[in-house]
Amino acid sequence: MRQIMIRQGLLALVAILAGALVWHTIAGALWGALAGLGDSGLVLWGIARGMRKTPERAAAYMRRMMFTRLAYLLFLTLLSLKLQGQTALVLLGFVFFNVTLLVHMAVCHIEIYKTKRK
Repeated sequence: MRQIMIRQGLLALVAILAGALVWHTIAGALWGALAGLGDSGLVLWGIARGMRKTPERAAAYMRRMMFTRLAYLLFLTLLSLKLQGQTALVLLGFVFFNVTLLVHMAVCHIEIYKTKRK
């Protein structure tokens, strides 16, 4: 999981630089990266905590974590609106990092599967 978070962090740096170049604002790109990285951290933390529980308790914990993630996104969105930031970049960062998190998790699973078969 540490490897996934490192990849997400490197991707955040690229996204911030791309946001600064494309939208000519580094603040909006930072908000988007904060939304995405924070959510990625919550997902990975929830997975790590859920693996220690029985299947029924893990499912209940994941449902609670879903509401925590939604509250986090709502908080950042409302804060961005209050500070008159670029709310679209917050939401774009959230979606972008969710998609890349899924890709990174799939790639890590494939790498683990390949090493076990050898």
